[in-house]
Amino acid sequence: GLDLIRNCLESYSEEDPAGSGIWKLRPQDAPPARRADLSAMRKILTELGGRLGFTPQGEKPLLWLEVENPDLAQPAMVFYVLATATFGELVLASPYPANCSIIVLPGARANLVISKQRRDPRLRQAIDQGWRFLKFRHLRHLTESPSLTRANLDELLALDPLTEVSEQMRLL
Repeated sequence: GLDLIRNCLESYSEEDPAGSGIWKLRPQDAPPARRADLSAMRKILTELGGRLGFTPQGEKPLLWLEVENPDLAQPAMVFYVLATATFGELVLASPYPANCSIIVLPGARANLVISKQRRDPRLRQAIDQGWRFLKFRHLRHLTESPSLTRANLDELLALDPLTEVSEQMRLL
């Protein structure tokens, strides 16, 4: 209980001043800032998909379809761009295979995502079928990489996995 509450607080806010017990929403988590992030991430994914030879389509989710046959029932990649760690229903009810599904979210949500997986075996089992997580910052980094190709996409996506970060480390 208390760990989940702490993870939620640390995922979206910061204690200000430190040790005071007073939590404030981080500026980057204010609704206008996150809406701008969501829009920017969708734009990056659309441009990146085109650069890699896919036909990007849609928004929620954003699909990368094969250029040669965009009418294939199976997209090459499916991206769910989220500002929050509210992804349980999405993972459990997605019509797309897990191995091509990626949740794109702020890195600050990592601890909360890990906590949710620990608490919910059904969710963890669904994610273990092949779902991946991609942090906003890593997506920005990938789009700037001149070496990114279709051949190394999976390898490069895996370079910044979700890991637990202590509040102390986040401040450094």
